[in-house]
Amino acid sequence: MKGINFEYGYKSLYSERASMIKRAGFDSVLLSYDEFVEDAMLSIRNAGLNIDALHLPYRKMVNNIWLSGDVSEPYLQLLSGCIAYADKMGIRRVVAHITSTDSPPPKNIRGVEFINKLLAVCEKYNVYLCLENLRRLDYLEYIFEECGSRLLGFCFDSGHASAFTHNPTSFPWEKFGEKLTCVHLHDNNGVDDEHLLPFDGSLPWEVIAPKIGHYCKTGAVSLELHDGARARYNGSEEEFLNMAYQRISKIYNLM
Repeated sequence: MKGINFEYGYKSLYSERASMIKRAGFDSVLLSYDEFVEDAMLSIRNAGLNIDALHLPYRKMVNNIWLSGDVSEPYLQLLSGCIAYADKMGIRRVVAHITSTDSPPPKNIRGVEFINKLLAVCEKYNVYLCLENLRRLDYLEYIFEECGSRLLGFCFDSGHASAFTHNPTSFPWEKFGEKLTCVHLHDNNGVDDEHLLPFDGSLPWEVIAPKIGHYCKTGAVSLELHDGARARYNGSEEEFLNMAYQRISKIYNLM
């Protein structure tokens, strides 16, 4: 299944955007939970597209995971509501961040308890919780060691492996690969998290794609493109989507 982030930089009407995504050849979209999610959901469903995953909110709140209950409880309730919404919409995967910046609060049992509570919600609704690789892989490893659930998964983000941890060719797949449940594909210059189209940056796709192909049991991958990708092209939105589909197909072949 080949997907694309629903917010990829153009400002088209949701209904038109969903139809163009479908015509370009994509099967699914990656959707973020925000105040516009209901409108986006209606257009996506009407176009006959699947939803690869629902990305949970994280900005300004994610480091609260590691803090006291008084601080983290509102965030836990927010994410729990998002998971219930995912189940209501038939979405079986949600994607979460567990840290922000290079210096989050220290790893501690409060973070483990937070994730375990979130996993209990996931188990209630049978929704996978997919944790993304960010700047601190040690936090990701810590949670995978301390939290046990069949619904705890891994979301590999190619751009983060390049710009944040600088290890796209030596990413520790042996630690995380068996939990791979969700894949975000985008490119960058190795320094900035630019969210470019694959093959427009410095990522070694001939190395990365076979690893994804080996561990990705679902075969579902999504382009996570932002304004930076769209800004490089002067063509129409449909031309951009056609190019994006060609790029993800090329990666599929490498997988």
